[in-house]
Amino acid sequence: MSDERGNAWPLVTCVCLTRNRREFLPRAIECFRGQTYEPRELLVLDDSDAESVADLCVGVEFTGHVWAAYVRVPRLVFGAKRNRGMALATGQICANWDDDDWSAPGRLMDQVERLVLGHQAVTGYHNMRFTDGPHWWFYDGAAGFALDTSLAYWRAWGLEHPYPVQQLGADGVFIRGAAQLGQLSTVPGGDLMWASVHEGNTSPRKVGTGCYRECEAPCLV
Repeated sequence: MSDERGNAWPLVTCVCLTRNRREFLPRAIECFRGQTYEPRELLVLDDSDAESVADLCVGVEFTGHVWAAYVRVPRLVFGAKRNRGMALATGQICANWDDDDWSAPGRLMDQVERLVLGHQAVTGYHNMRFTDGPHWWFYDGAAGFALDTSLAYWRAWGLEHPYPVQQLGADGVFIRGAAQLGQLSTVPGGDLMWASVHEGNTSPRKVGTGCYRECEAPCLV
């Protein structure tokens, strides 16, 4: 895969953090397999309490451009786990690929083009849908901010500006840091991603308040 000048597009590592979410992970893997952007890899970091999910990663399509790796890690706080994913990735670009989210086939292509053709090191969506199954909400945040689950960024920049090693709020510090340095590019992502609302969310989703409003289910599902 190359651009109009014949330059190879960068390898993207989709970094999937998982812990005790066996029921969600297969959908995240299918979304990875369905991406239209080819030079990509899936890196699954698992710090589940007991049962490994390595078996779910078997059979992911392996070609010259697409493959998966499973890594069992000790229990880590959220920020440290994000940083471990960056350290283990081999792609030039990292994309946060949360285990409980859905991504449209064009998500990676959309974000890689913005990073390659733009001037910022980090890109993400400031709005997207959330669902608990029967109910749907639309999160519409400020254009100068982005949802952590939607981020893609140059790995080298992320290693120089890592997440703080803490469980809650690490994503906000990382995103605000990129914005303050003029390195954050945000666009609407309403049709490219949606996320799940459940009891195991890393940070509780206060749906129905603030920037969240009820909405119709997307026609994509």
